[in-house]
Amino acid sequence: MSISRNLPISGLSTHIKGVLSAITAVTIVLASLLIAPGAFAAPAGAPEPRPVDGQPKTHHHYEPGEIPGIERPTSRDGVMESRALHPAGDIKVTLVRAQLSGDIGGYTSVSIPKAKQAINVADDYWSDMSNGRISIEVEKTRKNFKTAARAGWNYWDIMDQITKELGWKYAPGKALVVFVPQNLLSGNAYGAGWTTDGVSGRILMPRPSSSSLSDTVLTHEFGHLFGLGHANALTCSNGESDTADYSGCWVREYGDTTDLMGTSQQYRPTISASFWDIAGFGSGRDIRNIGVASGSKTYTLLPWGGEKAYRALKFTDPVSKEKYYLELRQPVDQDGYLSTYTEKLNRGVKITQAPWTASGLLPSSIILEPNTKPFQGHYSSEHAWQQGSTFKTHAGTKVKINNVASGSAKITITAPGAQTPKGPFTDVNADTKFQQQILWAYNNKITEGYDDGTFRPYEPINRDAMAAFLYRLAGEPRYTPPSTSPFTDYGTGGQFYKEIAWLKKAGITTGWKVGENTYEYRPAEPINRDAMAAFLYRLAGKPAYVPPATSPFTDYPTSAKFYKEVAWLEEMNITEGWEVGKNEYEYRALEPINRDAMVAFLWRFDKQF
Repeated sequence: MSISRNLPISGLSTHIKGVLSAITAVTIVLASLLIAPGAFAAPAGAPEPRPVDGQPKTHHHYEPGEIPGIERPTSRDGVMESRALHPAGDIKVTLVRAQLSGDIGGYTSVSIPKAKQAINVADDYWSDMSNGRISIEVEKTRKNFKTAARAGWNYWDIMDQITKELGWKYAPGKALVVFVPQNLLSGNAYGAGWTTDGVSGRILMPRPSSSSLSDTVLTHEFGHLFGLGHANALTCSNGESDTADYSGCWVREYGDTTDLMGTSQQYRPTISASFWDIAGFGSGRDIRNIGVASGSKTYTLLPWGGEKAYRALKFTDPVSKEKYYLELRQPVDQDGYLSTYTEKLNRGVKITQAPWTASGLLPSSIILEPNTKPFQGHYSSEHAWQQGSTFKTHAGTKVKINNVASGSAKITITAPGAQTPKGPFTDVNADTKFQQQILWAYNNKITEGYDDGTFRPYEPINRDAMAAFLYRLAGEPRYTPPSTSPFTDYGTGGQFYKEIAWLKKAGITTGWKVGENTYEYRPAEPINRDAMAAFLYRLAGKPAYVPPATSPFTDYPTSAKFYKEVAWLEEMNITEGWEVGKNEYEYRALEPINRDAMVAFLWRFDKQF
């Protein structure tokens, strides 16, 4: 939806043309054009992003063709999303503390430990974002490099002179970081950077600040090195949250302050799901892509700062074909700063897009806020959508925020023209919590309900019906049950004998041993939640899994009989448990599981497998 702008600066050498953007008050630049955006649909005439008036700035320069044989991908045919670059590798930094000509002792005001600390912070952050694939470390240090460059020169002339004197050249995985003894660079810039095709770049920085700001802004600039542009915000005079033609709207550069690539600050927020997706960060299983929205369906989001699989969601509007990303922002890991009172409206569901970007520019993201009217200052305190609110795309798709809690959020996506689903059960309607999942189970012939037309969602499910559900979920595999029942309490003429015998044959249940080679199944007993976890784990084929040393549930210890199975169920987002406190959950293992919750578990299981 946006295009980064080019700002001409007089006096630049011919090889550093193409200033991409003026950064906000707390940014310095080290950037790279590693990737090109995929085919992200956007309204025609998307305006170039612009910063707010009067904000301090820095500049980024793109120098193409500096590494022979390396060209920046320029495909805009959709291949980008499918091939997911997954940034990886070791970035080797040459760190230089420059002594400017005519300023004999000034260089000592640049703290080498603080400069290295900023690089270490960037290393920790991007290692976290890349699932451990990226590392950044200082390879060489020049603590007192005497240069002919003078303090009164423009910053680009200073950097050109130092680069020439060092004999430094662009190379894959190489970065040059130079600190000079100045509070700000020329033009009141907080820093300046140069990049080329591939993972390589240069950065000129003033002396590190006494706060953690230098740590954050350097981390931000390494984001450019890995192919990310800026996190911007849609801004409209009427406050509308989406637009088809940008009439009365503009794109505020760095306007998403809950993204590291937005306005830099003391904290280092997690990059948005839109950036995560187009650049291939994480494990590859962090965002669930549901494709083109259809009907009316409910989904669960988990804290984006965490590590759970499929914790965010991506959908395509069926009319505009634009892509939207939904994520839950809560104070987890890098987003711990959200725990403060002033950030309370930045906790909730965040909605972004990764718009089409012109060739030669870094891909950006745009946040779509509940109120897009211009906010004062550099930081917004109202980025997230709260419980009960509804986002509507300009083409008519609705996203209702049903529930927001510290550990999860429920959202319902309704495509234009979708009707409220109606089902075959007289006791299941729009007010039924798991209506969608119950209808899914019916449509997939997992359940037929009772002869009187009811489903009885709030009744416990018995072990015989559970066997039937699992057998049908498995696709009703061809199976001839034995002529003698494996269980003494369930005869071959029982309603679900085939299904129960199959469960035993498949190793999903063993029953209770009541004598020598004698077992009971106890079909009429409700199935408890711990046994249900064991059944699903075995149905999945007993996947290799090492449970965490600390239980995710306060009421289920690591020594419990089915701890591995219960922890696996939580890890796979098949169960959430009950929230009983801040980041505290109970599983309630010995409680019978109701029929509605059972089909919800099966629905989530089916999505995973």
